[in-house]
Amino acid sequence: MSGFRLKELQKFNDQLVRMSEYAHNKKIGYEPKCKICNSKNQIKVEAAREEGCTLEEIRDYLEDQGEEVSIMSLSRHFERHYPIRREYLTGLDEEKTKTILEGEKSIEETLKYFPEFLEELESEHTIYGFDDTGEYKGVNKKGRDIYIFDNGYCLTGTRFCEFVPKLQYMGGNEVTDHLQSEIFMINNGLVSDWMGEKKTKLLEKALKCTTCQLLHNDFVTYGILNLVLKDRYGVTMETDNFGKILSENDFIIEDVEEELQRIASQKLEKDKKES
Repeated sequence: MSGFRLKELQKFNDQLVRMSEYAHNKKIGYEPKCKICNSKNQIKVEAAREEGCTLEEIRDYLEDQGEEVSIMSLSRHFERHYPIRREYLTGLDEEKTKTILEGEKSIEETLKYFPEFLEELESEHTIYGFDDTGEYKGVNKKGRDIYIFDNGYCLTGTRFCEFVPKLQYMGGNEVTDHLQSEIFMINNGLVSDWMGEKKTKLLEKALKCTTCQLLHNDFVTYGILNLVLKDRYGVTMETDNFGKILSENDFIIEDVEEELQRIASQKLEKDKKES
């Protein structure tokens, strides 16, 4: 056989390999880093699981086939990837399947920079909203599902929040900036707004978001203040009382410290008498 024919056959074979890889990687439920998704025995082990085989039995089978996988890898595959694939293959809600896959890609990218977010995604959370009957109530959902289908996550409030767009991981200031940019678009006629309805809702969201940030900052300030006061003077106090001490002593550090030491001494004497 001529060299030309060999090259043509090799080229054709390479194309078949690439097509096979493309078809495999585009399967619904496929995750690039999952050992089971990439296994040549994927269909067999999924069928075995449907027949009731345990994860330990499947692991042992794969080891006999020369593939080493952990129980955790198997559990992750059958919890996250295979249900998507199975739902799609049985013809159920293809659009939802697509949304989940796109969400998983976004989550994978976010976790590269914020690995601590995984704990929130894997935990159960309660979100509130109106159900099909119009009743407002709380529903428990896994963080991953909330992030993909309902709300993004606010770093400032450390919670999933209705003001954060889906699949977004933002600080409160970023959320406010996002809302302000939408209001800017309306104010400049770049987005239509019949009777100002959109703008009104955006302003309400911005107000609630800002209020939440202020409350959060108050909590943080209170926590840090008392952490320092407790560590150095053995006392705790309300933020307003500390502000009053600052004001009464004209913010002079030496005078403020002297006053805090006096308060600490009084507390110490009181504790001795009570004991």
